[in-house]
Order: sequence, then structure tokens, then C-alpha cells
Amino acid sequence: MADVLTAAPPAVTRRRPALDGMRALAVTFVVIYHLDDQLLPGGFVGVDLFFVLSGYLITALLVRERASEGAISLRGFWRRRVRRLWPLAWVVLALVAFAGVLGVWNADQQRALPAETAAALANVANWWQAAHGGYVEQFVAPSPLRHFWSLAVEEQFYLVWPLVLAGLLAAAVRRGPRVVWGALAAMSAASIVLAWVETPDRAYLGTDTRAVALLAGAALAYAFRSHHLRGPTSDGARRAIGAWALAGAAVVGYVLVAATPASEWLHHGGFAVIAVAGTGLVASVLTNAPVQRALRAGPLVWLGRRSYAVYLLHWPLIVALGPERSTAVKAAVVIPVSLLGAELFHRRLELPAIAGRWRPRVLSIAGVVLVVAMAGALFVARPEGPTPVDQVAETLEAVPDPTTTTTAPCTPSTVVAPQFGGAIEFDPRTVVTVADPTHTCADQVRVMVVGDSMGRGVSNGLVALNDPRLEVWDRTVTGCSFGPEECPDWRQIWSVDVIGVEPDVVLLYTNLQEDLKGVEDAPYLSAEGRQQRIAALTEAVQILGRDGAKVMLITPGVPVRPNGLYYCDNRTKGSKCDPAWVQEWGSDVQEVAAATGAGVIDVGGWLAARPATEATDRPDGLHLSGDALREHAAWLVPQLLAAGGEAKAAAGEEARAAAGEEARAAAGGEPKAGGASTGSTGRSTTTTTAPSR
Repeated sequence: MADVLTAAPPAVTRRRPALDGMRALAVTFVVIYHLDDQLLPGGFVGVDLFFVLSGYLITALLVRERASEGAISLRGFWRRRVRRLWPLAWVVLALVAFAGVLGVWNADQQRALPAETAAALANVANWWQAAHGGYVEQFVAPSPLRHFWSLAVEEQFYLVWPLVLAGLLAAAVRRGPRVVWGALAAMSAASIVLAWVETPDRAYLGTDTRAVALLAGAALAYAFRSHHLRGPTSDGARRAIGAWALAGAAVVGYVLVAATPASEWLHHGGFAVIAVAGTGLVASVLTNAPVQRALRAGPLVWLGRRSYAVYLLHWPLIVALGPERSTAVKAAVVIPVSLLGAELFHRRLELPAIAGRWRPRVLSIAGVVLVVAMAGALFVARPEGPTPVDQVAETLEAVPDPTTTTTAPCTPSTVVAPQFGGAIEFDPRTVVTVADPTHTCADQVRVMVVGDSMGRGVSNGLVALNDPRLEVWDRTVTGCSFGPEECPDWRQIWSVDVIGVEPDVVLLYTNLQEDLKGVEDAPYLSAEGRQQRIAALTEAVQILGRDGAKVMLITPGVPVRPNGLYYCDNRTKGSKCDPAWVQEWGSDVQEVAAATGAGVIDVGGWLAARPATEATDRPDGLHLSGDALREHAAWLVPQLLAAGGEAKAAAGEEARAAAGEEARAAAGGEPKAGGASTGSTGRSTTTTTAPSR
């Protein structure tokens, strides 16, 4: 082991092939992760390795230029970066735009492409994505340009860091290296703190929060400034670097198999740990001969020198194939096409541009032509009419609480609404306006809807029916019901909602939930997982029905392919799109309902009875929209009215029993212990866990 840790590297050369080998490993991690994140859940760590490498190489070159030339040519640096990065990136952007003309992208993808293309051209794709991650948007088919976020981070670093470094190096001449070290430490600490306080998505995409990896590479370059692209030669230094690299390899290996981009610890210092680990690996590549020999293998060097092209090409191909393709099919298409395309672009585009074989004027004209062609392609391929996201977004608007209008807030229960085929049997003009906006007629059923975005859509559908027999109170939270962990505690908010609304019926309308709030979730189909779900559903019924409301649960349907797969991380098995999972949730609902007296509405059965219209019923694969939403609401109304009638009847029995108890207590001279009293609403103030009145 000592020999491995201290073996000296060969003589320094202008280019280090072993670093190309490291690039090859990094891009391999990313490609596997994008092909199937179940194979390598933490394959995104390849991007962190690219950041460390970029920080090291750019800083090493700038420090060397400052030492040899006495100054850094910012213009020369930026010109080299433009030649290295822009030609291939712009060609890929053009190919994606032209693919839209051929109908490769769906309507939602095509609608977003102009803005995404502009953000990529301006090197701000990461900030655009951070600002456009709405609830619905995050579940639609991914953008073919989504991977440009990491390129944007590097481009922004290349724009700012040379300016900062030039100033630091000038200050170091007068005050010593501590100026540079102090600045690196301060900026790294700021990056760590910013990542810690931001949301996981924002921390993952932000240039400021991901700068720690770039700065770690920069720190290594400054530490090795006397050993350009080589590192120290003493045995002690190499031994220390070897131990550092072994620890770094263990960290990277753990991340590869155990982390995901949503892992909370990543932005709570995890990015910094990965940066330090990756820096140790880069240091080892520079100083350790056995590591260098392994990474100088011909195939690795070949792939590493084409890694930029592979990175840009592979993701649009994966998106174009769609989520229903198996991993094997995707790999069989994406890998060879990406490699062949990378070889072509490397020889015909990257190398000539890097070598400066094309004059700046030629490159400028070619760039303008390419941008105009892109704009034309995007204009021609623009979608007509509303996209699935547009349709679903309308159903997820917040539903206002019921208010008094110019007519009475309710009508007699004998009214038959036109949407149910009947005629209104009274003259609305004879109804006097009610001044009290909180007044509810005795015959009107007050329905409170809780749950996730599916429940939000149903609330909109019920309100759109305008059935005078129902009063709808929407208390749904998009993306949340029983979880996931980042959601508010449903026990608290539902308890408050029941007190505030005093519903007759509570409709708990939610998709199945695999991540229960406050629970260390067991495997979904395990016996322990089932017990956890039954416990949560039972507690929910007790909370929502504790004031006598009738609680109605639903059995959901299976999301429609292919769009519905985006709610399930593109997995048909072991996810919310797995029919076995949906059936298991339905069984849990039925068991809880039988034990607690809650009602069950078979939404899955209703959806299954409409197979010919599934694609239009649920344009995004999950949420009902259009006519289907209205028809679903009309189908729900009789069941809600029946539940409301049951609740009101139970409330009447309870009120009569309470009145009898009070009368008997008065006759006996003493009130009976535990007796209930009723307020102006006729509701009992006794708290009970009974699921119905």
C-alpha cells in the first residue's frame, strides 16, 4: 500500500492523459444515471468531478500565465473558452430546435424550448430552471436542454473567476499567499452556507451554491502552483495525498450508490464533502503513478477527450426516446449514437475551433446564421392551442372559500340542477339576498376537500358545477397529503381545518403516498409498509371525523402512460405507476374504511370504465381536465350528498340525545357528567373520534 501511495509520476507534459481518463469516468457516471437512475442513483456526482477538474485546470493555467507573463490576458482566456465551448453547444441547440420541426418533442416541451434555448445561449440555464420549477412543470416530460444547467455554472465561473483571481494574485505580490487562501476560504464558506439555507432544488442548480467544487479545484491548483499539472514530489506529500484519495474514493463510491439529487444532506454540507473528495482524487491523479497508468488506458483517454460532446449529445437522445423505452433499448441507441456523434464533432468541430483554424469573423457569421435558423425552427414548431400543462394548470388554481352572492347561498333540497337533466323549480328572483356571508342553510351539505393536487382539481370541478346543494371548501395542498417530508404536517393542518370549516363531509382525495411525513418508510409492498399506511389513514379518518363529519376516502387509478410516468421517475415498476402499488393502496383504503366507518369512492373504477378517453381525460397522465373533470364532479355529487345526509342524520340523533340528557339532568337537579351541549350551529361540542355523526 505504501508503494501505491507514494509512487512518483512520470515527467510532466503539456497535457495529462490521466485527467482525460478521469473525465471519462465522470461522464460515464452521468450517462448511466440519466439512462436509469436506479442503476446508479448518485451518478450525478460526475458533474461535481467535472467542476473540480474545471476549477483546477483553469486556475492552474491562469496562475502559470501570471507567473510567466506577469499578467493574465482576460481577453485571450475568454476567447479560448468561447472557441472551446460555444461552437459545439450551439450546434446541439440547433439540432434540438430542428428536431422540434420533425415533431420529436411533445407540446409542453416545445412550448418551453424558445425560452430554454435563449437561456442556454446566454449561459444562464441553471437560473432559468431554478425559476421555472412549478409543481406541474416538474412532472412533465423533461426538457432536452435540461443538462445545460451545468454548462451554465461553468461558463459563469469562467466569466467571473479570472477577474477575481487576477486581483488576488496582484494582491498576493504585496501581502503574500494568505490573501489568496483567505479569499478561497471565505468564498467556499459562503457557498456552503448559501447551499445550507436554500431549498434542495435551488442549492443543486445555483452557481453560488455549487461554486464550492470549482473553488476546491482552484485551491488545489494554487497549492500546486510550483508543480504545474504535476503536484509535489516528496514521499510524505504523496503519501498524504494517497490517503486523501482513498477517503475521497470511498465518499464518491458511497454517493454513487446511496445518494439522490433530493438527498437533504447534499445541500447541508454534502456538496462540500464531495468537493473535497473529488479534489483528493484529482491530486492523486497528478501525483500517483499507478493511478495515472490506470487512467491513461487508451479507451478512457479517447472518451475523456470527447466527454464534452458525449455529455451534450446523450441527454437529448434519451429524452427523444421517451420514458417507456427500457433501459436496454435506451442504452443500445444512446451509447453508440453519442459516441459516434462525439467522434464526428470532435474531429470536425471541436479541434478546428480550439486550434483557431477558423477566423473570428467566420465564427461570428456562422453563429448568427445558426441563431437565426434556430429561431426559425422554434417558430415553425410552436404548438397550437393549450398544452397538457396549460389544461392541468387551470384545474389547480386555488379555490376560494364560499361567499354570499346576489342570491341566497343555498336553495331548497328539492331543487334539481340543470346539469343533472332537471329543471329549476323556483324563481331565483324571489329569494332575498342573505347578508351574513357565513350563513349555511340546513339542507346544504358543507364539503371540505383535503389532499394533494388531485384533490385541488376535484375542488375546481365541484365549484364549476355550481350545484346549489353543495358548499365546497378547498383545503388541499399541491404536492402534499400524507407527505413527503418537506410538506407541512397533515395532522396539524387538518385538525385546524376541521375546526375552522366544520364540514358535514370531508373528501380525502389523494394519490397514493410512498413517503409518509414523520415516518421512516419501510419498503412499500412490505408488511411493515402496509401497517404504516393503515396507521396513517386511520389517524387521518379520526382527525377529520372527530367533529362528526363523514370522511370519504378514494381509491385512485393508475397514471396513464407515457405522460404519467414523469410522476414516477419514469419507472413502471416499484413506483406510483406500478399497478401493484395502486392496488395495494386501494386495499389499505378499504380496510381502514371498514374498520372506521369511513366511506369509499372508487375513483379508480370510474377511470377504468373510460379507457377510450384516458389520454384526453388526463392530459398529463394524472390530473383530470376538461369534460372529464366536470363529469367526474357530477359523478361525485350524489355520493357526497348521500354522505352529507348520513352525517346530518347522525348529528340530529346526537342533538336529540344530548337534549334528552339535559332534560333528565334538569329534572334530577344535576347535570350528567360528560353531557354534551350544542351551539347555534347545532353541532355537538363534545370531541369524539367517531368517523361519522
